[in-house]
Amino acid sequence: GVPDADFSEWGPATPPPTLREFDPTHIEAAHRANQAIASHQSRLFAQHSNLVAIRCCAGQEDGAVVVEFVVLCKRFLPLADQHPLPRLIEDFPTRVRSGWVEFCGKREQEFHRPLLPGAGFAAGAQATLTLDVPLEEYAPPVLGAMGGCYVANGQRYGVTCAHCVADQRGGLTRLPPRDTPVLQPSALGLLMAASTSASMSGVWDGYNALKGTQDPQHAMRWLCREVPNASALAVLPAEAQCGVVRGAVLGPIDSGDVVDVALLLLGEGVDMAASCAPTLAHHDGQRCPPLVLGQTDAAPPILPVGDFPPREFHVYGKGAGSSEMMRALVNPLEGEIYFRAVEPNGLGALSFRCVQAAVTSNWGPGDSGAWCWTRDGRLVGMGMAYAHVDNAHFCCILPMSNVVAAAEQLLR
Repeated sequence: GVPDADFSEWGPATPPPTLREFDPTHIEAAHRANQAIASHQSRLFAQHSNLVAIRCCAGQEDGAVVVEFVVLCKRFLPLADQHPLPRLIEDFPTRVRSGWVEFCGKREQEFHRPLLPGAGFAAGAQATLTLDVPLEEYAPPVLGAMGGCYVANGQRYGVTCAHCVADQRGGLTRLPPRDTPVLQPSALGLLMAASTSASMSGVWDGYNALKGTQDPQHAMRWLCREVPNASALAVLPAEAQCGVVRGAVLGPIDSGDVVDVALLLLGEGVDMAASCAPTLAHHDGQRCPPLVLGQTDAAPPILPVGDFPPREFHVYGKGAGSSEMMRALVNPLEGEIYFRAVEPNGLGALSFRCVQAAVTSNWGPGDSGAWCWTRDGRLVGMGMAYAHVDNAHFCCILPMSNVVAAAEQLLR
């Protein structure tokens, strides 16, 4: 394979950094451990109410793989659970860590025409800051990144996560009806873009803290009082609508894989650029590949989850809130994770299989929908969730093969 490169730390004249390679026996053990996890994860999630995630990890001393359980709280057995977590999964030892995984939207800072990969958007009522409604009718802002484009039957569709277009009023997640308007930018995005000065950082910290302790409508009202001229700043341009929701699936598809995918039919005259802006080039002259799939000759190759190289490699992406490329590191021994997301009313019922990548730069809560690729231009998947395990942070990437399968099913 092509050696990976850290584009922020070396240039064309500098040798690429050395990334760890792994013994074939450990790679094979990791494959077997992931197969064991796939066989048992459904039962384990059903039996253990505080189980957040299951993943294969390399042992700290000899590199041998173990199965790791991530729970909301260690050393605590919920009353509803009849048995502790097993010490062995088939012939693999297990260990326990604490953490959580959350779905996230993304703030937007610019109006993009043509649309760019990573452009932030919102759907329906969540694109506005409408506050003068009863609490049960209030739609909390849910923002996402439009990762790339899918072409079918002469139509162009933006592709993102279903939870980014979902209606989450009352703590419930409802997928939007077909033809729900999609707007780029959103009112909350404009508000955040206009108040990113250092003097406002405490305000956003306060807003995020309030969201965790108060109802979202109260938090938004507080924010609008704290940001000067908030109502005027959050007025959407007349041409903000860029398309409509074509369909979304947050759950299993025909193949049995659990996915989080939405298709956004772009409006007439609304185009989407194939790649990120030229200013986001790697220092060695490489740029992101065409982020286009479907009925097109420009589609880049896809890197299947089971075909990772036997060495660490970086994945890159472009979200909506930064002008910089996002980067995360995949360890092939630890490249898969099954998880349940933390939602307003507790752990979600769905368990997702994703690529796990350790965050290294410009990646944070909110990059849901961003497409991810390797240095040699292969698509890995779509950023979907953000995981916190002890003191480490990971992005969870829905495999691109599942994204394509969901898009094809939605268009049938």
